[in-house]
Amino acid sequence: MTIDASVWLAALWAHEPGHAAAARVLAEIDRQHIRMVQPALFLPEVCGAVRRRTGREDTAAALTDAMLRSPLMTMLPLTLDVATESAACAVRLGLRGADACYVATSRLEQTTLITLDTEVIERARVLIEVRSPAEWLL
Repeated sequence: MTIDASVWLAALWAHEPGHAAAARVLAEIDRQHIRMVQPALFLPEVCGAVRRRTGREDTAAALTDAMLRSPLMTMLPLTLDVATESAACAVRLGLRGADACYVATSRLEQTTLITLDTEVIERARVLIEVRSPAEWLL
């Protein structure tokens, strides 16, 4: 699995659209011990958002540490090869850079990408298996 930052952030805050499904996906991944491969940019993307929204450096730092220690999570470094694949995805699919990194990670690691971003779902289906949290839970 590759889980987009949108899913993680929605799972963290009840007022976010898609919260219930996002929280259920993460709980199910944990319950089933499903391996996740994330682009390395995932860490600053999610933890930075937590810091901005909560105003708490300690909370964001603790989340960073927990993610790095998770036995289920592997970070794919942004090597030149990964950056080149990300750029190719961005060009081919017309995606933003961060979104292309998630698609490239999913493609390179042959994982399913779970995202709340409907643009990514629509565009990336030609390259990878991609689903919304609600679709994955079916």
